[in-house]
Amino acid sequence: MLAVDYSLDGQKIASSYSRTAIRIRNEHDGELQQTLEHDDFVSCFAFSSCGQWMTVGCGPSVWLWRSVPNGTGSAQEWAPKAVILGSSSNVKCVAWRPSSLEFVTVSEDGSFRLWKLQLQNESDELSARMEWGVGPAVFTALDAVVGDAVGLGNINRQLLVGARCHNWVSILGC
Repeated sequence: MLAVDYSLDGQKIASSYSRTAIRIRNEHDGELQQTLEHDDFVSCFAFSSCGQWMTVGCGPSVWLWRSVPNGTGSAQEWAPKAVILGSSSNVKCVAWRPSSLEFVTVSEDGSFRLWKLQLQNESDELSARMEWGVGPAVFTALDAVVGDAVGLGNINRQLLVGARCHNWVSILGC
């Protein structure tokens, strides 16, 4: 087994036995509910505190999965909702903030980023915003908009610092 996580509601256990898949099991009897397939090596994953979301570190990207009704009643299934791109190295750890749609990622290069998800009204549209990040002097952006930039920081002259920097990062809908 490569990794394991328990949902906060105690209903689901996620485990990774292969390099590219995560198995979701029922906590009560261990029955396999679903296998989540990925294109790259799965290094880490975590359930959100509400149990409706899962982040998966998959190479230099983060996959966002959401538990949705499967159309047969009360049963749920996991559907990929977005892939966040733009990390300069492989994501090694993800963790959710309790009672919110915020999570952190840590990458091999030592970078640390705080992300915030926003659902658009009643629709299924999703936005991911990098609230802040620290790490090596690498500026990566994927259709990001940096507004009101004020100069270079004192800690590392190669980092761009913005007073009101809104880094809405493009995500690929799945």
